[in-house]
Amino acid sequence: MRTKQESIVGNTRAKNKRLTTGNIKSHSSKGLGVLIDLENYLKEYFPHNAKSIENHFISLSEASDQVNESLEAILELFSQISYQLQESEERFRLAFEAAKDGLFDWDIINDKAYFSAKFREMMGYPAEDYIDGINALTQVVHPDDLAPTLEAIEAHLQQRKPFFHQYRLRNITGEYRYFLVKGQAVWNEDGVPTRMAGSLTDLTEDLRLNRLITQMEKIGLIGAWEYNIITNEFYQTAIAQELLEYCSNQLNLETFISRFKSQECDDIVRESFQSAIKFGKAFDIEVAFITKKNTLRWLRIIADTIVEDGKLQQLVGVVMDLTGVKKQELSLIRSQRRWRSIFTNISDLVTVVDIDGKILFQSASVRTLLGFTEAELSGEKVFRFIPESEVDMIKEAFRKAQSHVGIGKRVELSIRTKYGTLIYLEAQANNQLNNPDLEAIIITCRDITERKQQELALVYK
Repeated sequence: MRTKQESIVGNTRAKNKRLTTGNIKSHSSKGLGVLIDLENYLKEYFPHNAKSIENHFISLSEASDQVNESLEAILELFSQISYQLQESEERFRLAFEAAKDGLFDWDIINDKAYFSAKFREMMGYPAEDYIDGINALTQVVHPDDLAPTLEAIEAHLQQRKPFFHQYRLRNITGEYRYFLVKGQAVWNEDGVPTRMAGSLTDLTEDLRLNRLITQMEKIGLIGAWEYNIITNEFYQTAIAQELLEYCSNQLNLETFISRFKSQECDDIVRESFQSAIKFGKAFDIEVAFITKKNTLRWLRIIADTIVEDGKLQQLVGVVMDLTGVKKQELSLIRSQRRWRSIFTNISDLVTVVDIDGKILFQSASVRTLLGFTEAELSGEKVFRFIPESEVDMIKEAFRKAQSHVGIGKRVELSIRTKYGTLIYLEAQANNQLNNPDLEAIIITCRDITERKQQELALVYK
């Protein structure tokens, strides 16, 4: 037969099934039994307070329900966090494996270092997970870089200075390669460094390319530049600064445009930059520029555009020094003008022909002597204007001129003018067929008509 206390406990259990059915998974059955035994024990020894004891245990049961719900929520949150952590670790692992840079993790206390597979691949060393830390470094770092590298590490660990250092490491083939190493240490609550992790970037090919570009810039006097449209700032390489005689922080677009020699050059540059900025149009121009030290330089400026997120951000390009080329061009132009002036004003007839006798050039004196213009004779054979009775003689003289390099003998001939009259010329050929600048025969003719007429008059007399 059940006692009253047992009935009360039974009622209490009925009211609080979650306690008595044991469906609170976070509690053990042993703990629940202790709670029930305690309730029975109190009611047995304090029957006059049984109702109060029952109420207290009901409250305790309700509190247990809340604790259970909180625990279940915590368990659910823990499960979500665990899943997210697994995903994060997987992403980190994939990023770790795909990283272009090598990664390291140095256990400073035990002096053991872990290097990523990418770094071991770059160095060509076996894939041990952990190797000696400082000892491994001293074995592969370049002797000239060892002391400054150790000093940089010490400054970071003891003084917490940023570790951003470049040095050479020897790979498995014995080649020293340049690496940029970035690292960050962790210190315990006593300020003792316990761990240091970071990345290693192989700079070897970049440095080689930069050296090559620098050398090419020096040889070809070519400098690179970029213009930030947003900030109105210029950046130039060393060669570009040398050409313009302006540092990057001294130059903006308006200053740059204002330094061109003429209004025409100013307008060309201004229009080119405005078209590039407004419409993204690349340009390639040649203009005369006045440097900061007032030196005149001819520049070739080439520009292209950089667009990010559909918006024009920068202009990039090169600047080349054409001063020497322009001087040669101007010298050639002056020389051409000089010779043109000579050929225009000379009284003798100068004709330049190819190996077949086709006229390539004719001096302006042909207008006075023969009545033809230069254009009328261009491309014609010289034999066309020779009287038929003299053609064979002149062709034979021309064959001799073809076979004899340099100046040949003088030949007298008659030639028919545009108006049908005959004049007498003394001709001399200069074979320059082997001269790569000419590859032609130059024939110089002097008018001897008056002399020949006097000679004929004497013969008749």
